[in-house]
Amino acid sequence: MCLPICLLLSPAIVHAQVRSKKPDRAVYQPRVITPVQSEPEQFGVPNETVSSDREFAFREFKRVKTLPRSSGNSSASGPISSDTSAQLVETRLDDQAIKAGIPPLSKLQPLPLDDLDSALPISVRNQHNSTIQQVGNTEIKLIPPKPVQIESPDLSAEQHQAAEPIAMEPLSSLHDATCDGCDGCGSNDLWSCDSMCCDGLDCHCGNAWHSVFTDHFGSDRWFATAELMMMWRKGDRLPPLVTTGPDSDSNTAGQLGEPGTEILFGEERTLTDLRAGGRFTIGAWLDDRECQALVGRFWFSGRESTHFQTDVNETPVIARPFLNVTPPSSTEDTLLIAFPGLRENGRISVNGTSDVMGADISVHQFMYGKFGGTIDLVYGYQYMRLDEDLSISSTLTNLDSGGAVPVGTIIDVHDSFNAISEFHGAQVGFASRYSERCWSFNSLIKFGFGSLNRIAKRSGMTSTTVGVDTDITNEGLLVNSNNSGTTSDRTFGWIPELDLSLGYRITPRLDATFGYHLVAMTDAVRVSGTIDPELAVNSSSITPNDPARPTPNMQYETFYIQGIHFGLQYGY
Repeated sequence: MCLPICLLLSPAIVHAQVRSKKPDRAVYQPRVITPVQSEPEQFGVPNETVSSDREFAFREFKRVKTLPRSSGNSSASGPISSDTSAQLVETRLDDQAIKAGIPPLSKLQPLPLDDLDSALPISVRNQHNSTIQQVGNTEIKLIPPKPVQIESPDLSAEQHQAAEPIAMEPLSSLHDATCDGCDGCGSNDLWSCDSMCCDGLDCHCGNAWHSVFTDHFGSDRWFATAELMMMWRKGDRLPPLVTTGPDSDSNTAGQLGEPGTEILFGEERTLTDLRAGGRFTIGAWLDDRECQALVGRFWFSGRESTHFQTDVNETPVIARPFLNVTPPSSTEDTLLIAFPGLRENGRISVNGTSDVMGADISVHQFMYGKFGGTIDLVYGYQYMRLDEDLSISSTLTNLDSGGAVPVGTIIDVHDSFNAISEFHGAQVGFASRYSERCWSFNSLIKFGFGSLNRIAKRSGMTSTTVGVDTDITNEGLLVNSNNSGTTSDRTFGWIPELDLSLGYRITPRLDATFGYHLVAMTDAVRVSGTIDPELAVNSSSITPNDPARPTPNMQYETFYIQGIHFGLQYGY
């Protein structure tokens, strides 16, 4: 009940007891009410004089004028009029000033206030007008406080004016536009969030290793691309495998270097036609700021094939040339498939295929971004496989009675070659993207390096049928015991790749893309590398002094495949 008077008297106590100490900064200082020197007499109470002493003096009053609260809502918007019923409360205080002192508590009487809370409210900070107003030397009018409405400072119309929203479109399936401000994206302990991510923006930079699966891969952070690839590859230059010539001399017909000899198949590049393939990309962001992504790709080229076929009805003279190195000398020779009067029912077919495929999984780490473009560091694992094969099959019926082969003998000769180059290794490179409104430009250049396994598989078969008897040997014309079987080796190889793409935004999440790509493989084995380059054949029994031909060695060259692609790219 003494709270009002104690609050009024507290400054005097503090000032009297601690005079020499200045208040600290930001410490609340109660206001000091200083009596007025002279006031007109009110309510019949004579004016009192204040001591001329400069020390602080507290005025005691005999009577206090109080105003009751309105019967309505206590939070009325305006002050209570002075015409409302007021009452004078007699006090037992002496009308005198006590220097730096407080009247005894026994002399103080409580004020009959209707509501202590409404009479002495807690003032709002920075409110300069006191709720207690002094009206005279001997009277104090207590007025209920006005409702306080805290308003923010007026802002200019320009500040309130809403700015035009800035479109923060993703830079690509591999970048959000916020990555433009990354200052390194390498400060995270585990997944390389940058400082922008770790300043309280809920990046979860300190999560454990399992958060990669529980947090990152459990949200809508995936993106994917499907592309149609129109590709053509570096052709393979095969040796002359099928020839023809004049029918004047069976001993020189179709031999290489003879006048009139024409090459029907070989001696030019094959497997060069345009083929359709595809590429599929899927990835996921590893951080909230889209500065690091895990991307997997798989691509394949459509199977390219080559075919050649002819028979005696189309070509009267058909021959398979080779270099006969059977001692004592080496001469050009041929296996006649069709020749008038010597071979009938002759026919030959050559078939070859080529398959190329690749896959990789890589991390795209943001490195630099400015002016709407970004550059990523790409590193990870790469796989590529080149698989090619060639088969040569011929059939003839012998009509030569002067040879060792009986007339009417059917001879089938088959040679098969298979070349495989398989790469496993690491990859490193750079990927970039630039966006301008609905258009975007993407580029990728990287190098795979690692182990290149090269395999050559050769097989031959000759079937000789006399009447009802058939004899089969595991030798053909260009494959015999010297080179048949599987030969392999391993070396260090490179897989460079270049990809350029132009994209157009169709919908907020879908882009149409068009571009060019190039992939190469160094030191690859081709079908031509599995065939003896001189077509040398030793048809005699092997002795220590005879040359081992065809050779089992392999020849190598750089293979590449290139083309254009059309695709759709979708990303969250």
